[in-house]
Amino acid sequence: MESNENSMWEQTPWQMTAAETPEDKPTFVPTRTERVGAFVSYLLAYLYVYIFTSSWGNELWGKLLLGLFTLAFCGAAAWVHRDRKRSVESVCWLVFTAAALGAILFSQNRVWEDLTFLLLHGFAMYYVTARADLLASGRSSIFFPVDVFHTVILYPFRHFFLRARSAWNVVSAPLRRRKGASIQPVLFSLGAVAVGILLLVLAGRLLAAADANFSSLVRGLRIEWDTESLGIFLVRLAFSIPVGSYLFGLVCGTHREQPEIETGKGEGYSRSLAKARKVPAGAWMTVIAVLCAMYLVFLGLQASYLFGAFFHRLPENFTVAGYARQGFFEVCRVMGLNFLLLLLAEKTCSLESRGIKILCTVLLALSALFAITAMSKLGLYISIFGITPLRIQSSWLVFCLTVGCLCAGIHLWTGRRTFRSWLLISGAALTATLFL
Repeated sequence: MESNENSMWEQTPWQMTAAETPEDKPTFVPTRTERVGAFVSYLLAYLYVYIFTSSWGNELWGKLLLGLFTLAFCGAAAWVHRDRKRSVESVCWLVFTAAALGAILFSQNRVWEDLTFLLLHGFAMYYVTARADLLASGRSSIFFPVDVFHTVILYPFRHFFLRARSAWNVVSAPLRRRKGASIQPVLFSLGAVAVGILLLVLAGRLLAAADANFSSLVRGLRIEWDTESLGIFLVRLAFSIPVGSYLFGLVCGTHREQPEIETGKGEGYSRSLAKARKVPAGAWMTVIAVLCAMYLVFLGLQASYLFGAFFHRLPENFTVAGYARQGFFEVCRVMGLNFLLLLLAEKTCSLESRGIKILCTVLLALSALFAITAMSKLGLYISIFGITPLRIQSSWLVFCLTVGCLCAGIHLWTGRRTFRSWLLISGAALTATLFL
């Protein structure tokens, strides 16, 4: 008995048998695409940083380099995800990306100006997520903010070190074949060479400044000790490393995600929201009815003011500019609040009863009426003073809100998911304005 107790107390965790030890973590093995892309991405990332830090980034040569980088980025995404289904939506976002690039290359970007570059980035990045088939609901939906968060933050930073691990796997492969070999001498040798080149350039520049004969010898040998250019190169190289890791994590990292899991997340979100449908339909019907009554009172009091633009008639003491601007953005914000109200009502109660459907339809009709009157005022303004970038942006905003009312109404009565249609129509209208 005593011997058994002693053996029990003497047994330590590190004396477990092989069968009792936990399983080792799986060895990281990059794909062939990741191994090749890890090194190519260093060049592309430096090109990207070079484009936006050079003095001629907005000139023709800089735009051509931007076009080359965009083609490489989208082409890499298409190649990496070639084994996944190509959805119509991903094709649309690729077309939007090409349109934004074309606007930068061939037009003056009068409407959106420098924002066109941000649109190009947004279109291209969202294209990667759509091409990887990783949208939360399998398509663009009301979880669009979640998809954007995954595209911009989650996927790139989750796989931020994927490029470094892939490159290290390739570099250390010969050493893994040779047992007992160490990578440290190689790394130290490369570091010594880099430091030596830097010191050589600095010493040569100082000697050239100290002696005219040495300076003429250097010029005769066509050696230039340009430490300023070297410093700029090193700064760009330093910035390109995290930029390349981010882009590589987005393009190649998304291929390591499982589409069925991401799609399942969207379904899980929908089920969670369905559980929140505990608000009585009568409560929302009361709120919507009060809002509709308030809007009708407002329209009745302002009828001659709101609808004057249809007849090219201005209210007293109003100029055309003041009439067009008065209340324009306030009305757009009211429409946004109406969409938010309808979304909350749909997710917290059942909209199956005809009564609440009718009230929601009235709310959408009033919202569309607000949009039409805002557009009529803007149209009167444009007919007199012409088109400007801000007026085109305002017209696009009202167009998107009007289409949103139509799509919401179709969804309300048919149950069809229309968010993707609204998003693609809005995106197509946006790309069209890039060439105006």
